[in-house]
Amino acid sequence: MDKVVRVDNLKVYYERRKGFLSKPQYIKAVDGVTFDIYRGEVLGLVGESGSGKTTIGKALAGIVRPTSGRVIILGKDLYSIRGQEAKKLRTKIQMIFQNPFSSLDPRMRIKDIVTEPLKIAGMKVADLDSRARELIEMVGLSREHLNRFPHQFSGGQRQRIAIARALSTNPELIIADEPTSALDVSIQAQILNLMKELKDKLDLTMLFISHDIGVIRYISDRVLVMYAGKIVESGEKTRLIDEPLHPYTKGLLDAVPVPDPSKRRVNPVVPGEPPDPVNPPSGCRFHPRCPYAKEECKRIEPELKSVDDDRKVACILY
Repeated sequence: MDKVVRVDNLKVYYERRKGFLSKPQYIKAVDGVTFDIYRGEVLGLVGESGSGKTTIGKALAGIVRPTSGRVIILGKDLYSIRGQEAKKLRTKIQMIFQNPFSSLDPRMRIKDIVTEPLKIAGMKVADLDSRARELIEMVGLSREHLNRFPHQFSGGQRQRIAIARALSTNPELIIADEPTSALDVSIQAQILNLMKELKDKLDLTMLFISHDIGVIRYISDRVLVMYAGKIVESGEKTRLIDEPLHPYTKGLLDAVPVPDPSKRRVNPVVPGEPPDPVNPPSGCRFHPRCPYAKEECKRIEPELKSVDDDRKVACILY
């Protein structure tokens, strides 16, 4: 398969100081992550808030520089190239942000919002209007909307506009950072259906970030499960969700509400709180919350290892 993205041992640490003269501490937002994204697939990235999902998305988009490791996109190291080569590559990477109420400039008309990436990329002014009409109709809005401002639209319509903007440069990679979490449930379904239709129609490659494993189940082809800055399980979505191997993945699935009042789950929520990213636990980072933890889990930090052709898990019990 054609590989669009290769992330190799990615680490992103944020410096934190408690006082002017104090020694710096480092928040280990992403701590040694490796994965690939193949052309035409949607890779789902799921985990609790604070697990490092959004930081990975920002690192792939060129927004946050890694502390170490490499981000290879279309065969080029995103953080080692410069000048026109870097500008050309970055036009092939677009991001859909979580909150459509803050990601659109309220002072700009929709026509200018969706064509702004094209202006930066150097498209001729004469071609901008036709491309704007094509994009806005592609996401289910009409050309009459192009002369309006963001405040004249609902949340779902604003997210459609954000999707149109992301598609403007015909990107090779789209990073969708929880694009439905700020929307009503019924609108979420519409946006997910739209993204799935566009993925099939345009053969899009996408990293889809979410804390909702139900959304990940619907939209993705493969899934990465993150906990405290590390990937703890990965694999094809159906097998991973139907047969979870890591205790944390099981806990996420147990937390999904069941729409049947006659069925009750036993211990549906993972106990405890996520660890301090400045001083994570020794050994397995999940062991303080894991019901299956043994003594060696406190000492040995497990590696993400293959258990068969398309499954990997980081747990010394497997």
